[in-house]
Amino acid sequence: MSYEFVNGKDKKDSWYSALQQSFKGENRMAVKVKKENCIACKACVDVCPVDAITMSDVAVINEETCIDCGTCVDECPNDAITL
Repeated sequence: MSYEFVNGKDKKDSWYSALQQSFKGENRMAVKVKKENCIACKACVDVCPVDAITMSDVAVINEETCIDCGTCVDECPNDAITL
């Protein structure tokens, strides 16, 4: 198994794919953004280990890429992201 990071790498042959699959199913927590709290500071974008967050007017989380690790929740200064 390859341990290459996701960007520009084959996701099927990586630790990322195995980790992402382990979070699929009924027990998946699904990160949510409280739009009224988001100040678009990009703190969550900078810390996401799988680049699942982009920024428009507020944070946008790609649910297919997100692994529900909670890093963004801990980093958000305005409690705009929840699990």
